[in-house]
Amino acid sequence: MNTNEPPANPDSENISSADQHDPKWLLHSLLTNAQDSIYFKDRKSRFIKISPALAKCFGLNDPEEAVGKTDFDFHDREHASQFFDDEQRIMATGVPLKNVEECGILPDGSEAWYSTTKVPMHDDSGTIVGVVGISRDITERKLQERHFQQVTRLYAAMSLMNQTILRARTREELFSEVCRALVESAHIDMAWIGLVKPGEAKVEPAAKFGDNFDYLQRVQVFCDSSPAGGGPVGTAIREGSPQVVNDFQGNPSTAPWHEEARASGWKSCASVPIRIADKVAGALSVYSKSSGYFSEKEVILLKRASADISSALETIDALASLRH
Repeated sequence: MNTNEPPANPDSENISSADQHDPKWLLHSLLTNAQDSIYFKDRKSRFIKISPALAKCFGLNDPEEAVGKTDFDFHDREHASQFFDDEQRIMATGVPLKNVEECGILPDGSEAWYSTTKVPMHDDSGTIVGVVGISRDITERKLQERHFQQVTRLYAAMSLMNQTILRARTREELFSEVCRALVESAHIDMAWIGLVKPGEAKVEPAAKFGDNFDYLQRVQVFCDSSPAGGGPVGTAIREGSPQVVNDFQGNPSTAPWHEEARASGWKSCASVPIRIADKVAGALSVYSKSSGYFSEKEVILLKRASADISSALETIDALASLRH
């Protein structure tokens, strides 16, 4: 018995020698067993054939369901447009795209990253008739990289805020510089500090940074039991605890601000209460243009910033009393 012979293929008895060299059988074998997403598209970037792995990503039961469709049927318009433009350029120039990292939003709203290679597809006469693509899922690696970057930025933001808090001599300076530090060091898109208006439930901005579309001028925020008080800011003040919304447009509590937030690009936010003399007087709130941005580590940073702000306010108020 020859122990060096490869194990027998259980299907080999049903496959003739000619079948084993049939391009269609070889393609079927490749698509069926490949872990990567493989796809063929025509000149209009419509799917001709896809692998079961890609069908699974698209939420399809049968790869044939994708035939005739485009990326616009499976991804958000921004990313689908980028894929389409890349493919049309490949077909126009004949220059392939190799190992490019691409991001797409899947039908369930989740973010997926791929390392993609796309090459022109030729017919027997050499004419370019479409593209062939192979995409390897690198989502886990990209999320790990993002996590590391966010942690690094958080430590930088903590250091800058500590310096800011030590230097501040007035409330206005303290609030303004904390908001600036969070946006510039933690890479948060917008930060603001709101204080409850005396005798009312309205929360008014005391400082902000990164509000490039004047979002805060176009919305009203309260801390009572009304719909405008049920968002993360009002709830953080009313309950005295951190609040996180990682899907701003999909969360009912933020419904009063959906339209304005969409115009500004906000997709997630977090708020923590600010205490003055052990009484909740307002909130520190931050916004991101990325869904799911705020994890436990960001909340820890915000809670620490809130505590430092409260401590600094006591010092500032005490010094002001001495001067008077």
